[in-house]
Amino acid sequence: MSGNDAARVAKFAKTNFALIGSRPRVALVSFWDPRRRTQVLNAGFDDVLDCSRLNPMEGVLRLSALWRRHQLTAQAQTERVEALRILAEFTKLETSLTASEARVLSKLSENVGKCASYIKLCGVASNSHESISFNHLKVIVSGLRKKLADEFEIRSVNSYGYSLYPKNSSDFTIP
Repeated sequence: MSGNDAARVAKFAKTNFALIGSRPRVALVSFWDPRRRTQVLNAGFDDVLDCSRLNPMEGVLRLSALWRRHQLTAQAQTERVEALRILAEFTKLETSLTASEARVLSKLSENVGKCASYIKLCGVASNSHESISFNHLKVIVSGLRKKLADEFEIRSVNSYGYSLYPKNSSDFTIP
């Protein structure tokens, strides 16, 4: 899209958002100041290329980088949807999981029937940011137990960790 009226470009983006969908949006402009470029970026465009000040090779590289980021985002979204679909097998239909609960359940569901250590689960629940305490992990698992489908349960292995098990199953294994 091109044009030198920032308000018109912003209005176009908002009006045609459904038509544009998830495609990358780039505004091609000429001699714009930072205030006008910011206005267009706030309207939902992914980038603004000022053709009057832009080297053609830089423009090509910026567009290819934008496309690469767009593709990676789409791939990550697809992977998230697939992971949530898999996790839905273990939860009740009407429940939604917090991010920490989803990460812990994902780790437990990797090896149903095998125990995952407290340390490993704390690391997974914190998403490798700041570490969480064992008590915080207990709260997360408590919330998960309420949201699990009736066919599954989370069992505690004293002094080691937790395990996801189909109900009516008695065998545990500790890795």
